[in-house]
Amino acid sequence: MQRNPGYRTIEDDLLTAMLHADLMTEEGCTCPQMFHFQRAARTDKGVSAARQVVSVKLPEDVPIPDMVVKINQHLCSQIRVMAIRRATKGFNCKSWCDSRTYSYMCPTFAFAPEVEKATEDYRITPEVLDGLRNILKLYEGTHNFHNFTARKKAQDASANRYIMDIDCGQPFERNGLEWLLVKIKGQSFMLHQIRKMVGLAMAISRGLVGPEVIARAWRESRLDVPIAPGLGLVLEEPHYNKYNKRYGSDGIHEPLTWEDEKQKIEEFREENIDSCIIETEIRDKSMLQWLSTLPLHHFSTSEVTLPVLLPYRSSLSAGREASHTSHPTDADTTMMTSVMVGYHNTEELISEVGKRPALWDPLNKKYKNKDKKAEAYLEVCHPIYLDYEEKTTQEKKQIGKELQTHWRSIRDAYIRNSRKLKDES
Repeated sequence: MQRNPGYRTIEDDLLTAMLHADLMTEEGCTCPQMFHFQRAARTDKGVSAARQVVSVKLPEDVPIPDMVVKINQHLCSQIRVMAIRRATKGFNCKSWCDSRTYSYMCPTFAFAPEVEKATEDYRITPEVLDGLRNILKLYEGTHNFHNFTARKKAQDASANRYIMDIDCGQPFERNGLEWLLVKIKGQSFMLHQIRKMVGLAMAISRGLVGPEVIARAWRESRLDVPIAPGLGLVLEEPHYNKYNKRYGSDGIHEPLTWEDEKQKIEEFREENIDSCIIETEIRDKSMLQWLSTLPLHHFSTSEVTLPVLLPYRSSLSAGREASHTSHPTDADTTMMTSVMVGYHNTEELISEVGKRPALWDPLNKKYKNKDKKAEAYLEVCHPIYLDYEEKTTQEKKQIGKELQTHWRSIRDAYIRNSRKLKDES
């Protein structure tokens, strides 16, 4: 839920639908601030929302039920306006939002102890489930989460975040897998914060590191914290307790709650969110693939180093990459954990590049297409660089150059170490 010039986003679709419904002008669609448009929470690419709130100035002469119908007529089935409420003058859904709840749904094998093989046949035991709940409770309270986001220093006051509640429900079966839903409520969250919190909880549950690592993560030193896959992260609800207490029963305004739309939301979620997460995980096996890299994390304090996890194994010929790829061998794993570079977003960069074979797989049809590779690099910039879409054209070009340079440095380091290992053997 954000604007990203050159790319289609949910926010763009919503504004365009209001334009086609004659509820907003062309100028307002281009510059929504003219209509005091604001979102309660910004969701990044791949993150779903079961409940989202936006505030915008709409015509007063159109009945609210009619506005809902008109907007939905111009939206795809995966985006729906559930209701419209008339709020106070100058209402801002972001500043009035006093907390937000997110959920993360994943297969239970993600929390399986390391002594048990993580497979789709795994079923979580009561002991492991209780241990996970104890781990999650360690996050509650106000802490310095600078290690759970990107480009945030420990001295930055905004790194302190208040987690009100975090817990997981009972496991449930769907499509031959056992699933678990982790819910977390906090005042606000930073980029990748929840995914890193879940990723570290998985590492602890699997026995790769002790629970004391969470306390170490609050300290000033940079810590190697794994980031769980984005699939499964859902914005559950923005909360307006203070607003509802002040205006919800004044006889003029309605409380900002979802009770009347509960049934519609559940049906929408099942059809468009939960089923998509489950089908995608079964098809792509992203969690199983990610778990295979989890033991390579060192979970230690380091200001500038992270293990490089390359998405391919390169065989060298005449100083160039060979025209084939394969999965890393044990020897490759040993080598890769020894390669270090001074960039704390290295793992995130490699993860994003790994999703786009056009950047690294010579057998890919797009590999030799400069335009397609340029598009792929542009796609990588968005999740790596905060507020990328708000940068100027010149700044975006510079960011793209820096990203490509850094990726080539990682690749070249891999090639040099491959040569070295080959010579030593």
